[in-house]
Amino acid sequence: MIHLIYGEDVVSADEALAEVAGDAGPDDLRDINRTSFLAEELTPQQLAAAVFTIPFMADHRVVVVRGLLSTFERRSRAVSGTRNNRNNALGPWAELPDELRSIPPTTNLTFLDGALSRNNPMLRKLAPQSEVREFPLPRERDMSGWIMSRARTLGIDLEPRASATLADAIGRQPRLIDSELRKLALYTDGRSVQDEDVRRTVANVREANIFQAVDAVIDGRADVALSLITRIMDDGSPAAYILTMLARQVRLLLLAKDMMVRGVPKEDIGRNLRLSGWVLNKTLQQERRMTHEYLAYFHERLIETDLTLKTKPVPEQLAIEMLVADLT
Repeated sequence: MIHLIYGEDVVSADEALAEVAGDAGPDDLRDINRTSFLAEELTPQQLAAAVFTIPFMADHRVVVVRGLLSTFERRSRAVSGTRNNRNNALGPWAELPDELRSIPPTTNLTFLDGALSRNNPMLRKLAPQSEVREFPLPRERDMSGWIMSRARTLGIDLEPRASATLADAIGRQPRLIDSELRKLALYTDGRSVQDEDVRRTVANVREANIFQAVDAVIDGRADVALSLITRIMDDGSPAAYILTMLARQVRLLLLAKDMMVRGVPKEDIGRNLRLSGWVLNKTLQQERRMTHEYLAYFHERLIETDLTLKTKPVPEQLAIEMLVADLT
């Protein structure tokens, strides 16, 4: 049996793989009857040897190949048209689909991949003779619904507002979302997960509050900025953390502004700043709203506030309030 499991919802894909892998016999023989490969370390000959091996004292053996179909995504764009061209796109794997028609009934072969296009040449060749399971991930604006569904699967009572906060802070990162949901379940110990629980425990949400605080400072909304910063400090973060996070964001904004002026493409800006997704988009939005002079002054005031806290007996809360008042 051949299984094609793919999609951006890697959490669901991993669970589907676990179902298949559970067919590898008793626990004490499972390692013997299961073979896993990474595509970049695999040859057609090695795969054939594993697929056509008889299971040891079990009904089935499981062979898992990770990332093979994804390697043909790039080739499918470069090679198209005639059948010969499509075969060329498969390279040394061109004979694999025909060879797998005689796969033993005792072998469960699973190809596990991320997102694949419909014109992927290996996907099109293998799909007719395989069980195909695709696990797409919703668009970013629809992730809250996915999170609610995932919480129900894990037996977690998650409030809709808490789900929306998680979606805003983490975006389309299913493994991270799954991990945070499990942490929240331990934190709440059986009770319903509220929005405040998410804001207190999820690191990405605390970072999102820093973004919102910077936004409020830019807009001159001192009360909102102070409220957000006070919430972070009430959760146990010292003034030094606030200043460090604000300084980090100002530094990113200065670098982003310099690259935008030089015409650097968005994807290269993200790579240089080591940002992606929601965090990159938010940073670029903020960059467009600030002048270089304002950012330089912002950075200067952060340094002055840090020096004040280290050299003078000024309460942390007062120092932060003075900083925000000056910047707004």
